[in-house]
Amino acid sequence: MGYAVFHATKGSGGGGKLGAHIDRDKTQKQTFKSADPEREHLNKDLINNRYSTMKLPDAINARIKEGYKGKTAIRKDAVKFIPMVMTGSHEEMKDIFKSSEKANAWVKANYDFVCKEFGKENIVRFTLHLDEKKPHIHAVVVPLTDDGRLSAKERFGNRNDLSDRQTRYAEQMSPFVLKNISTHIPYGKITAIVGASGSGKTTLLKILLKIYPICKGEISYHGNNISILSPKSIRENS
Repeated sequence: MGYAVFHATKGSGGGGKLGAHIDRDKTQKQTFKSADPEREHLNKDLINNRYSTMKLPDAINARIKEGYKGKTAIRKDAVKFIPMVMTGSHEEMKDIFKSSEKANAWVKANYDFVCKEFGKENIVRFTLHLDEKKPHIHAVVVPLTDDGRLSAKERFGNRNDLSDRQTRYAEQMSPFVLKNISTHIPYGKITAIVGASGSGKTTLLKILLKIYPICKGEISYHGNNISILSPKSIRENS
C-alpha cells in the first residue's frame, strides 16, 4: 500500500539555511549531510524563473517587494515564506521513478497542486532532489494573497484548513498510489500486519487511527463510518 506525503510549515528566520539545503550550497555542506554527492547532478530546478537564480532570502524579499500591496510596513516577525516537502512511501517513489513518463506526471501533479493552493506567482523554489534516500520535492512560497497582502494566516490556514489541504493533496496523488485495499479485522482479536520495509504498514495503521485521510472507499468500526468518529474515540475503543 502506497501513500503520499505533504508537509508544510511556517518559515522562520530569513531562509538562508533552508536555501543552502535546497540549492546544495557548497559553502554550507552541513545542511545536506545525507545527500550523495555523486547523485547531486540529478537534482532539478523545476521552475527556472528569476527567483530560482537568487539566494533564497533574496528571492523571498524580491517577491514581497514585487507583490506586496499593503499600506502599512511589514512587521519584523511576519512569516515571509512557507516551505513544504512532497514525497511518498519509499517503494511507491521507487516505482514512480522507474518511468520518466510517470515521474514527470508526478512532478507536474505536485506543481499544479502548489500553484492552485498558493499561486504560481508566489513560488520562489520548486526543486526535485534525487540525491537522497528517496525522491522528494522542496517548494517554497511567499504567502501573498490575491489582493497583495502578506498573510501566512490566510494562505497557510488553521488546523481545519491544513486537514482539508492534506485531503486535497491525497486526492491529487491518488493516481500514483496503490489502491483497492480490502480487509476485515475482527473485534477483540490480535491481527498482525506484515510486509517489507516501506510497504505501508505504518501508514495503514495511521489511516485506521484517522491520522491520515482516505481518498476513496470507506473504513467502518462496528458499522460506524470513520468520518463520524473522532481519533480519540477510535483509540479508546479499538
